[in-house]
Amino acid sequence: MRTRIFAGIVFFLLSHAVFCQQKTNIGLLRGMPSVVFSGMFSNESYEFTFYDSAQELVKAMKDGFVDASNVPASLAEKVAEHSEGKLLVPAVTSNTDVALVTTDENVHFFSDLLGKKVYVVKDSFEERFFRSLLSLSAIPVKTGESSIEIESMNSFSALVSGLVSGKITCAVLSEPYVSSALVSSPLAFSAVDFQDEYVKIYGNGKTIPKTVLLVLRQYRDSCRKDYSKFLEDVKNSVYFVNAHPGQSAGVCKKKKVMLPVNSAARSIKNSHFVYQETDENFRLMMYN
Repeated sequence: MRTRIFAGIVFFLLSHAVFCQQKTNIGLLRGMPSVVFSGMFSNESYEFTFYDSAQELVKAMKDGFVDASNVPASLAEKVAEHSEGKLLVPAVTSNTDVALVTTDENVHFFSDLLGKKVYVVKDSFEERFFRSLLSLSAIPVKTGESSIEIESMNSFSALVSGLVSGKITCAVLSEPYVSSALVSSPLAFSAVDFQDEYVKIYGNGKTIPKTVLLVLRQYRDSCRKDYSKFLEDVKNSVYFVNAHPGQSAGVCKKKKVMLPVNSAARSIKNSHFVYQETDENFRLMMYN
């Protein structure tokens, strides 16, 4: 009996050691979520792999092939809740940078949109956030001079193209599309910062996260030392991103993180990258 117990302990310790000696596998989605890791791309402790879709990335994490990633907060909330405890959200890595971008010089507040048409990407977080703020501000949404009309397009790139061509005058965007629109159109400007509007309603210190770390529980539990180092490295990487947006853009270009060529550094500079620890009960719309 003692021999079997001893053998079991030895097996656990050996498997634990082998797990800890492996590189931490980080899954990437092309675009702004991957920018968070730009200060870590040259660190040999990590293996980075791009995935074509969020679904593929999440499956790889649940199957144990990916230890950690940085993903949109709305996605993390859903998958963490239905992962049977396999996935955790230990930190927020950026707060919302949604903005109303317009070429109409008379628009500076939501109330200035009454009687106008605003374009969004259908079923996006940006659209839901916009509708939520309008509702909380008691601003009506429907067709008519005393309300706002909301129209949908298929992509954020289409919204930017519409602003540049003059086919549309108001659009709800987030980075990197805000900066892309401002750089591409001399008439475009950011009229309303949605985070500012959220603070007006809920008070100072209230934020909506845009991206969060998503981590495999097994990775955290099996190798605490590597996990702690990973969190510290992410924190330092966020500092690097904020302190050196131009250099970060260059690193991302070499890694083939897809960002608009004409506005990559500006997009990174204007994104609200942070490192804020959260807890296992993370909820997107309840976060302070």
